[in-house]
Amino acid sequence: MHASDRLRCVTLATLLALSGCRGAPSSREAQPPAGVPLAAPTVDAPAGSDERGEVPVTALGAGAGRVDRALRRYARDHAGRLPTSLAGLLGETDPDGVPYLRDLPGDAWGRPLAYAVLSARYGVYELRSYGPDGVPATGDDLVSKPEPVPFD
Repeated sequence: MHASDRLRCVTLATLLALSGCRGAPSSREAQPPAGVPLAAPTVDAPAGSDERGEVPVTALGAGAGRVDRALRRYARDHAGRLPTSLAGLLGETDPDGVPYLRDLPGDAWGRPLAYAVLSARYGVYELRSYGPDGVPATGDDLVSKPEPVPFD
């Protein structure tokens, strides 16, 4: 199964769970292993989050701060342009020959951070952690939308 197929399955399962729909009943319906909860536990919004669920970059873990600084350095050195992916920060160096990142740090749970450019024109991006459960689009996701990067 490809990663995109897995994401579609997770998204569909999440939407079905949120709507309360379980699909057609099956006599061979799979049961979770003993000790595995049927649903992810709910997590209260972290301290410092606002009403839109956004948190400061530091709430995503120490690695997120490094990524944020690297993104800003990259944008400064590239006339406000942001990289298309975090992996782009690994292969490039600043004008002094220093890599923007030597490795891709994870979130507070050691998982990869998600990165999206929301507006390339205005330098707006977001960093996201899928939270303690590691599953996208659940209630424990943490999203940080830092100030837009300045451009020349």
